[in-house]
Amino acid sequence: MQHMGHTVTMLEKLPGQADDRPETEWLAELVALDQQHFVLTGPDITSTQAVPIHWPLRREKYWLETSVPGIFVAGDVRHRSMKRIASATGEGAMAIHFVHQYLGSL
Repeated sequence: MQHMGHTVTMLEKLPGQADDRPETEWLAELVALDQQHFVLTGPDITSTQAVPIHWPLRREKYWLETSVPGIFVAGDVRHRSMKRIASATGEGAMAIHFVHQYLGSL
């Protein structure tokens, strides 16, 4: 989808999750993951990382924003998520709001 000249890619679902371990290894070179391979977002990025991650923006990270500005994650693959359909749906709606905020700041 295009928004104000920027391409916005939405993944409806990340690859499956088995045995309480998300299949997010393919993201490890892009965004910060915890030891169980859940995606770190917002304040959890700095509070759980042994090695500080450089944050290039003046503003704080949005709550569902990964270690890369403008990349958001919601649902079961997120570190400390509730692992429930209703909460994942709510997080998805919040992520859309944060995407609009992010794009509006560019």
